[in-house]
Amino acid sequence: MGRAGTGTGGEAVAAVVAGPLLLLLLARPPPASAGYSGKSEVGLVSEHFSQAPQRLSFYSWYGSARLFRFRVPPDAVLLRWLLQVSRESGAACTDAEITVHFRSGAPPVINPLGTSFPDDTAVQPSFQVGVPLSTTPRSNASVNVSHPAPGDWFVAAHLPPSSQKIELKGLAPTCAYVFQPELLVTRVVEISIMEPDVPLPQTLLSHPSYLKVFVPDYTRELLLELRDCVSNGSLGCPVRLTVGPVTLPSNFQKPLDRVSVRVCSDTPSVMRLRLNTGMDSGGSLTISLRANKTEMRNETVVVACVNAASPFLGFNTSLNCTTAFFQGYPLSLSAWSRRANLIIPYPETDNWYLSLQLMCPENAEDCEQAVVHVETTLYLVPCLNDCGPYGQCLLLRRHSYLYASCSCKAGWRGWSCTDNSTAQTVAQQRAATLLLTLSNLMFLAPIAVSVRRFFLVEASVYAYTMFFSTFYHACDQPGEAVLCILSYDTLQYCDFLGSGAAIWVTILCMARLKTVLKYVLFLLGTLVIAMSLQLDRRGMWNMLGPCLFAFVIMASMWAYRCGHRRQCYPTSWQRWAFYLLPGVSMASVGIAIYTSMMTSDNYYYTHSIWHILLAGSAALLLPPPDQPAEPWACSQKFPCHYQICKNDREELYAVT
Repeated sequence: MGRAGTGTGGEAVAAVVAGPLLLLLLARPPPASAGYSGKSEVGLVSEHFSQAPQRLSFYSWYGSARLFRFRVPPDAVLLRWLLQVSRESGAACTDAEITVHFRSGAPPVINPLGTSFPDDTAVQPSFQVGVPLSTTPRSNASVNVSHPAPGDWFVAAHLPPSSQKIELKGLAPTCAYVFQPELLVTRVVEISIMEPDVPLPQTLLSHPSYLKVFVPDYTRELLLELRDCVSNGSLGCPVRLTVGPVTLPSNFQKPLDRVSVRVCSDTPSVMRLRLNTGMDSGGSLTISLRANKTEMRNETVVVACVNAASPFLGFNTSLNCTTAFFQGYPLSLSAWSRRANLIIPYPETDNWYLSLQLMCPENAEDCEQAVVHVETTLYLVPCLNDCGPYGQCLLLRRHSYLYASCSCKAGWRGWSCTDNSTAQTVAQQRAATLLLTLSNLMFLAPIAVSVRRFFLVEASVYAYTMFFSTFYHACDQPGEAVLCILSYDTLQYCDFLGSGAAIWVTILCMARLKTVLKYVLFLLGTLVIAMSLQLDRRGMWNMLGPCLFAFVIMASMWAYRCGHRRQCYPTSWQRWAFYLLPGVSMASVGIAIYTSMMTSDNYYYTHSIWHILLAGSAALLLPPPDQPAEPWACSQKFPCHYQICKNDREELYAVT
């Protein structure tokens, strides 16, 4: 027979969470698998949840991981995760191990790269498993969680860290790794309700029995009694009691503000922060404490604990901030250290509590009349310090759930881009900016050649490319060496459009088409490139397709002239030796560097070489101007000494 009682006075053994508590009574230990079958157990039902599969990526930042969100119903006693991983069959597919992370209440905080977190950051490691893919293209794994907390559960999966090589989309063969989690939930549908101070007789059989007791708000102590237990007439009682919280969501209030808290020594001061809507766990919770300088004495210390689900109230017996259901985060203030900060990435969905109490370790009598006012600041932000000067805070979404993460640059890494173990120095950043921007001045060469040969449209395209490529790379830099004259997205689009248009007009100019046809193709090709960049800006074939089409036109025109003139075109060997072969060689080397040699570490000088080779090849490959014709060309002479002459420039005819 069991009895439950609550109270608000007296010394607390452990603070408890407000809401229902789920009690498990076992007449004997469960099986080794810790699993329950809905068919064999009385009062249990099974439910199945599944989500659409997602393609995995190699890990480089948190956005590389694929996040899944499941809703676990109340009174669940067992979760069984079924993890299914598959890959394509091809030469590009290699053996890999997929890492899967689990966490209740918030997305898991993971660190596959082994980077450092910002100072004052508290991280609770998440549970993880590895699913290898080696000999077979498919692999399955399962994970059991007994007596889980209800609410949101998050699963994050990713491949091993990436190689940092910059690969063009659609050029190199890729392998698709697909991950799909499924969830089987076993929950209780027959639960007895316990009332305070009312005994509840129970007859325990071979299967577990479940009881529920509702705990009022601001309850400091919960007492559970198990009495008068008889087992087959003997005095022994082989019964095991398990207690777990089953918190229910309440109305949302977010008192994020700066307040002054009065802290004394007799009782703890408690603040509550409501983060139980399920939509506040995708950012970072920051708590800052600052004690009044005039009130802090050398012998006094302000101790604080930050806990979820229930506040910590036992400062007089322990300072480890541990409650019945949560391992809290300790803080302290003294005369020598009057400030304390705490950063909690992805805080769990629940009510959070800040408990403070004044302590005098050497002499407790010194604290009897002492009072200290502590200025407390609590705020919830998507990214800490907006990822700093070397990162960008990006908002990610999984269906209706929003969460944020930092994407770092210039070799900086970490949760908030604060790990400088592989970071570039300021001198290296400025050198990278100068290389990427000043290398575009090489386009002055094809501009000058085009103007000299009266290719004014081509010169305009090269000038457009030089301008926007220069300012795009000036805006693409992190830290101090950055300059943006327009939005980043606009500059990037104009840079990609200018590069594609420059290649397009150069190849068509080499084809030596008629003037009207050449300009019509200039316009149509540029419009097609603009459309393809809007569809997929980083798709390689969206830009390469029009350029290959221009190359086919050029080759057809050259082949036609070779057959019509019965000699190789161009006819001059100097043109081949000093212009075409060097220009093609520079373009080939540039394409090889652009497609296969760029990485995140060498990007700033390999891409600068690409600028130089692209502009240099355009200057060499531009054809010479047309041979000047005589203003009046007489094509026919009549016996009467008259001639029909044509002006090729003005298309006028005259009879002389």
